[in-house]
Amino acid sequence: MLYYLQGGIAMNTFMEMQLKNMLMYLNTFETSCKLAPAKDDGKIDRQEAKQLEKIKAATDRFRRDLEKLL
Repeated sequence: MLYYLQGGIAMNTFMEMQLKNMLMYLNTFETSCKLAPAKDDGKIDRQEAKQLEKIKAATDRFRRDLEKLL
C-alpha cells in the first residue's frame, strides 16, 4: 500500500515501518554504546568519551537522513 508524504512522494507503508524501526534501533544503539564503557571498568575515560562523541555525531547524521525520508 502506498500513501503520499509531504511534497507528493509515495511511500510504501512497509518501508515506513522499517525506517521507524531503524530510528528506534539507533536510540537503543546509542544507549548501549554509553553503557558499554561503564560496564567494562565502571567509568568512562577520556578516549572512550571521544569515541562516544563520534558515535553520537554519526548516529545523529544518520537519524536526520532517515527522518528526511519520513
